[in-house]
Amino acid sequence: MTTLNFAFSAIIFFSVSVFSVPPVSAMTLSKPEQMHHVCGKEWVELLSYEWCVDYPENRTNPDVLYYFHGIGRSAHDWRDSGDNKAIQAEWQKMKVAAPTVITISFGNAWLLSDLGSFLRPALYPTIINEIMPKLEQMIGGVRGRRMIKGESMGGFNASQLYLKSGQGFDRVAILCPAITTLSPFIPRAQVERQLARSQGVINKNLVFAFQFWAFQTFPSQAIWNAHDPLLMVRQLISSAPALYISAGKRDEFGFYEGTAKFAARARARGAKVTWHSYPGGHCSATDSAAVARFLAPVN
Repeated sequence: MTTLNFAFSAIIFFSVSVFSVPPVSAMTLSKPEQMHHVCGKEWVELLSYEWCVDYPENRTNPDVLYYFHGIGRSAHDWRDSGDNKAIQAEWQKMKVAAPTVITISFGNAWLLSDLGSFLRPALYPTIINEIMPKLEQMIGGVRGRRMIKGESMGGFNASQLYLKSGQGFDRVAILCPAITTLSPFIPRAQVERQLARSQGVINKNLVFAFQFWAFQTFPSQAIWNAHDPLLMVRQLISSAPALYISAGKRDEFGFYEGTAKFAARARARGAKVTWHSYPGGHCSATDSAAVARFLAPVN
């Protein structure tokens, strides 16, 4: 069956089934769910994006989880990634129904930004104002909680949604995010000092590669400041959604220090933060059980 036929079937399925979602108390499973994976490609002006929707046969869990993948991955990552499979296995162990998962991808490498160009619209307002409403309409709307999970590059993108549109979400899991104290505009001497303090943990080439990439997206200090999670978090309000944040102490990109500061500042602003650090490198470990519990349906 073609992707177009899958998408058409999904629209029919969702338009019929969304009106018969059982109450929350019916979300305990007696047997494994049959999962469906439907994908498509769309355009907004000259900007193309891919989407995938993963949903259980009966859709007894009314929650919707937006998933943002890491660099080099794709819209199929919720189905293909070992870490994501482990989280789904934990839900099966807990005997709770999985949410409907929506993955949006602009390609292998992209950072959400308010900055557009002549050829393409800005990614952040496009995803909030056009793409998410369109996909939610396709699945019949959000009848439960709206949540986010993002890792690495996707963790940075999740932080943008959390900090700019947090009122639209209920829970946000940010795993090994690309949140850094080593901005594209930091003096080289300061970078060298942090590299020396890390005693070989941080890879200089990876740091410079990330700085160069970030500079392409945020080409001035003012634009970077408007997207830097470490600055944006200072405006967080205490009613912000609950956060799950994790990072490896031996992160090769140097993201651990930035992520730890982000978690501390969010907590200081009154946000409910679950912080998990582990001894490994970048995205080398995921506490699948903890993430699954954080994103599990409310009993």
